[in-house]
Amino acid sequence: MKPNPQTTEILSIAGLFGRVMGRVLLCWMLLTLASSVAVLILKSELTQPAILIALASGAISICALIPGMSLGTSGASAKTGLSRQRQIKRSGLFIVGAIAAMIIRVLGTVALLVVCRYHMGVSLETLVFFVCGWYLTLTGIEVFWLAKSAALLDVVPAELSLAAPDAFVDGTDF
Repeated sequence: MKPNPQTTEILSIAGLFGRVMGRVLLCWMLLTLASSVAVLILKSELTQPAILIALASGAISICALIPGMSLGTSGASAKTGLSRQRQIKRSGLFIVGAIAAMIIRVLGTVALLVVCRYHMGVSLETLVFFVCGWYLTLTGIEVFWLAKSAALLDVVPAELSLAAPDAFVDGTDF
Protein backbone atom coordinates (compact mmCIF):
# COMPACT_ATOMS: atom_id res chain seq x y z
CA MET A 1 0.00 0.00 0.00
CA LYS A 2 1.46 3.33 -1.07
CA PRO A 3 1.38 6.25 1.40
CA ASN A 4 -0.79 9.18 0.46
CA PRO A 5 1.53 11.98 -0.77
CA GLN A 6 -0.87 14.63 0.51
CA THR A 7 -0.33 13.68 4.15
CA THR A 8 3.46 13.37 4.10
CA GLU A 9 5.43 15.38 6.62
CA ILE A 10 7.49 18.32 5.40
CA LEU A 11 11.01 17.80 6.69
CA SER A 12 12.00 20.12 9.54
CA ILE A 13 15.19 22.17 9.69
CA ALA A 14 16.41 20.02 12.58
CA GLY A 15 15.71 16.93 10.50
CA LEU A 16 17.72 18.30 7.60
CA PHE A 17 20.70 19.04 9.83
CA GLY A 18 20.31 15.61 11.43
CA ARG A 19 20.54 13.97 8.02
CA VAL A 20 23.61 16.03 7.18
CA MET A 21 25.23 15.06 10.50
CA GLY A 22 24.66 11.38 9.82
CA ARG A 23 26.22 11.60 6.38
CA VAL A 24 29.15 13.72 7.54
CA LEU A 25 29.87 11.29 10.38
CA LEU A 26 29.75 8.30 8.06
CA CYS A 27 32.19 9.95 5.64
CA TRP A 28 34.39 11.04 8.55
CA MET A 29 34.56 7.51 9.99
CA LEU A 30 35.52 6.01 6.64
CA LEU A 31 38.12 8.70 5.97
CA THR A 32 39.54 8.36 9.49
CA LEU A 33 40.01 4.66 8.98
CA ALA A 34 41.61 5.11 5.55
CA SER A 35 43.88 7.96 6.62
CA SER A 36 44.98 6.15 9.79
CA VAL A 37 45.99 3.11 7.78
CA ALA A 38 47.81 5.30 5.24
CA VAL A 39 49.73 7.19 7.95
CA LEU A 40 50.55 3.93 9.73
CA ILE A 41 52.03 2.51 6.53
CA LEU A 42 53.81 5.66 5.32
CA LYS A 43 54.98 7.36 8.51
CA SER A 44 54.21 5.30 11.59
CA GLU A 45 55.61 7.85 14.08
CA LEU A 46 52.82 10.26 13.08
CA THR A 47 50.00 7.77 13.69
CA GLN A 48 49.07 9.05 17.16
CA PRO A 49 48.93 12.78 16.20
CA ALA A 50 47.06 11.93 13.00
CA ILE A 51 44.42 9.91 14.84
CA LEU A 52 44.04 12.52 17.60
CA ILE A 53 43.58 15.29 15.03
CA ALA A 54 41.08 13.14 13.11
CA LEU A 55 39.07 12.49 16.29
CA ALA A 56 39.13 16.16 17.27
CA SER A 57 38.04 17.17 13.77
CA GLY A 58 35.12 14.76 14.01
CA ALA A 59 34.13 16.30 17.35
CA ILE A 60 34.27 19.74 15.74
CA SER A 61 31.95 18.45 12.98
CA ILE A 62 29.43 17.26 15.55
CA CYS A 63 29.59 20.53 17.47
CA ALA A 64 29.24 22.54 14.27
CA LEU A 65 25.98 20.88 13.27
CA ILE A 66 24.29 20.92 16.69
CA PRO A 67 22.99 24.52 16.39
CA GLY A 68 21.23 23.62 13.14
CA MET A 69 19.68 20.59 14.78
CA SER A 70 18.32 22.77 17.58
CA LEU A 71 16.61 25.20 15.22
CA GLY A 72 13.01 24.23 15.17
CA THR A 73 9.95 25.08 13.28
CA SER A 74 6.82 23.19 13.98
CA GLY A 75 6.43 20.47 11.41
CA ALA A 76 3.70 21.05 8.89
CA SER A 77 2.14 18.40 6.80
CA ALA A 78 2.18 18.73 3.05
CA LYS A 79 -1.61 18.73 3.16
CA THR A 80 -1.63 22.10 4.92
CA GLY A 81 1.33 23.34 2.89
CA LEU A 82 3.65 26.19 3.71
CA SER A 83 2.68 29.80 3.44
CA ARG A 84 5.09 32.17 1.72
CA GLN A 85 6.03 33.71 5.10
CA ARG A 86 6.74 30.29 6.53
CA GLN A 87 8.90 29.35 3.54
CA ILE A 88 10.95 32.50 4.04
CA LYS A 89 11.29 31.77 7.77
CA ARG A 90 12.44 28.18 7.11
CA SER A 91 15.00 29.35 4.56
CA GLY A 92 16.27 31.98 6.99
CA LEU A 93 16.59 29.43 9.80
CA PHE A 94 18.46 27.07 7.50
CA ILE A 95 20.90 29.83 6.55
CA VAL A 96 21.41 30.74 10.22
CA GLY A 97 22.18 27.09 11.01
CA ALA A 98 24.59 26.79 8.09
CA ILE A 99 26.42 30.00 9.02
CA ALA A 100 26.64 28.92 12.67
CA ALA A 101 28.10 25.60 11.53
CA MET A 102 30.77 27.32 9.46
CA ILE A 103 31.70 29.73 12.26
CA ILE A 104 31.97 26.92 14.80
CA ARG A 105 34.02 24.88 12.35
CA VAL A 106 36.51 27.73 11.72
CA LEU A 107 36.87 28.60 15.40
CA GLY A 108 37.17 24.94 16.39
CA THR A 109 39.83 24.32 13.77
CA VAL A 110 41.88 27.33 14.86
CA ALA A 111 41.61 26.19 18.47
CA LEU A 112 42.63 22.67 17.47
CA LEU A 113 45.69 23.98 15.65
CA VAL A 114 46.72 26.10 18.64
CA VAL A 115 46.27 23.22 21.10
CA CYS A 116 48.16 20.79 18.87
CA ARG A 117 50.96 23.30 18.36
CA TYR A 118 51.64 23.55 22.07
CA HIS A 119 50.97 19.95 23.14
CA MET A 120 52.30 17.77 20.32
CA GLY A 121 55.95 17.37 19.50
CA VAL A 122 55.31 17.54 15.77
CA SER A 123 56.52 20.15 13.29
CA LEU A 124 54.17 23.03 12.49
CA GLU A 125 54.03 22.06 8.81
CA THR A 126 52.86 18.56 9.69
CA LEU A 127 50.21 19.90 12.08
CA VAL A 128 48.97 22.40 9.51
CA PHE A 129 48.82 19.64 6.92
CA PHE A 130 46.70 17.36 9.14
CA VAL A 131 44.47 20.04 10.67
CA CYS A 132 43.83 21.96 7.44
CA GLY A 133 43.41 18.71 5.53
CA TRP A 134 40.65 17.59 7.86
CA TYR A 135 39.13 21.08 7.87
CA LEU A 136 38.94 21.23 4.08
CA THR A 137 37.72 17.66 3.72
CA LEU A 138 35.00 17.82 6.37
CA THR A 139 33.91 21.32 5.39
CA GLY A 140 33.59 20.22 1.78
CA ILE A 141 31.51 17.20 2.75
CA GLU A 142 29.36 19.30 5.08
CA VAL A 143 28.75 22.03 2.49
CA PHE A 144 27.94 19.44 -0.17
CA TRP A 145 25.29 17.77 2.01
CA LEU A 146 23.92 21.09 3.28
CA ALA A 147 23.51 22.31 -0.30
CA LYS A 148 21.74 19.10 -1.28
CA SER A 149 19.53 19.37 1.80
CA ALA A 150 18.71 23.01 1.11
CA ALA A 151 16.93 21.87 -2.03
CA LEU A 152 14.55 19.84 0.17
CA LEU A 153 13.36 22.90 2.09
CA ASP A 154 10.54 23.70 -0.26
CA VAL A 155 9.73 20.24 -1.60
CA VAL A 156 6.00 19.76 -1.65
CA PRO A 157 4.06 17.11 -3.56
CA ALA A 158 3.09 18.14 -7.08
CA GLU A 159 -0.63 17.95 -6.30
CA LEU A 160 -0.37 20.96 -4.00
CA SER A 161 0.10 24.50 -5.18
CA LEU A 162 1.60 26.81 -2.55
CA ALA A 163 1.27 30.08 -4.40
CA ALA A 164 -0.22 31.44 -7.55
CA PRO A 165 2.12 31.36 -10.56
CA ASP A 166 2.13 35.16 -10.64
CA ALA A 167 3.12 35.52 -6.94
CA PHE A 168 6.01 37.77 -6.04
CA VAL A 169 9.16 36.04 -4.87
CA ASP A 170 9.85 38.43 -2.00
CA GLY A 171 6.79 37.35 -0.02
CA THR A 172 4.63 40.39 -0.83
CA ASP A 173 1.95 38.38 -2.59
CA PHE A 174 -1.05 39.59 -0.62
